[in-house]
Amino acid sequence: MNAHLARRTAALVAVPAAALVLLTACGSGQEAGSGRPSVADITKSLTSGPLSSQLSDMGVPSSVPSTFYSCMAQELESSKLSDSALRAFVNADTNYKASSADQSAMDDFDPSSCMK
Repeated sequence: MNAHLARRTAALVAVPAAALVLLTACGSGQEAGSGRPSVADITKSLTSGPLSSQLSDMGVPSSVPSTFYSCMAQELESSKLSDSALRAFVNADTNYKASSADQSAMDDFDPSSCMK
């Protein structure tokens, strides 16, 4: 496997894993903000915001191409995750308690198109 594919594969595994960890955390289910985060908001969180350090801690190399994160952001924004779950993900809100519908949406989430 070439290094480029290895980096994308690591990120492909880590981004949904980070979402699952955050969205299944116990908590009050309340968080600030309203509306659905934009693709730009999600991308920023993945590349330089709250999620970037978590992805680094999960072993995702810093050399993953920005196009991968843009693709993941588009996939997440158009997913069936609720607005509040997506906001919690973008904000790395570990106090958010996901609904069963959000957990199901994460189970159905398939970012494989971002591997191109």
